[in-house]
Amino acid sequence: MSRFRLSGLSKANAQAASVNLQTQTLFDAGMSLHQQGRLDEAKKIYQDILQGNPRHFDALHLLGVILHQVKDYKGATDLIAKAIQINP
Repeated sequence: MSRFRLSGLSKANAQAASVNLQTQTLFDAGMSLHQQGRLDEAKKIYQDILQGNPRHFDALHLLGVILHQVKDYKGATDLIAKAIQINP
């Protein structure tokens, strides 16, 4: 038996869980950078997350916050609106 079956997860579910864990780890790093004021680095991480998952609510929201912080109000509004559409 495969280790996936022993753990109760199918191979597809195990891969999805791994991707989710990687995304969460990446997001946590981005949020930490954001809190430290390292906006360019955090922005890059949020953009990387959105490349793999364009509907990632938190990455959309916080990327919108960064755009607001750098006075890109149109971009901020667009991203935060997308986030709200995903999770009203």
